[in-house]
Amino acid sequence: MYGQSKFLLNRILEVFEKYDKTNIPSEYSDTSLVDLVMYDTVSIACYLSASDGTISESEAAIFNEVFGTVRTPEELSEMVTDKDSVLKRIGVTFNIIAETEKQLGIYQLRKTMIVPLIKFFESFSNDIIGSEGAADRAEMYNEFFCKIESALTEIPE
Repeated sequence: MYGQSKFLLNRILEVFEKYDKTNIPSEYSDTSLVDLVMYDTVSIACYLSASDGTISESEAAIFNEVFGTVRTPEELSEMVTDKDSVLKRIGVTFNIIAETEKQLGIYQLRKTMIVPLIKFFESFSNDIIGSEGAADRAEMYNEFFCKIESALTEIPE
């Protein structure tokens, strides 16, 4: 059912595996880009799932399908971090992606791999919060992604 999100995540990770093979990201972090992106995706999923106070069985099911895991809502709740921590980590990841692309000579602000990554985050997050008919979380969702998208324009060229 959520195979598209899983497919997109795998495609994005394939690109970042290639970036990691250049060893450029290791100049900026001890953690590979693939691991940073996975951590950011998990953090966003857990944060938004818990934004109404709990993580439901249907939200956990989406998470498990996309990540190929078997985690309970309680286990996912233990992984929740606050919004500021999530946004800070995503900003770090974006800067590493941008620096890698700059060194590869392929960086252009609106054509960076950060753009499809943000679109994936939005799509996957929409699947998660939409699984509970969470129209009341739409404002929080929009604010969260406005902040993520603003991080893109803060990356120096």
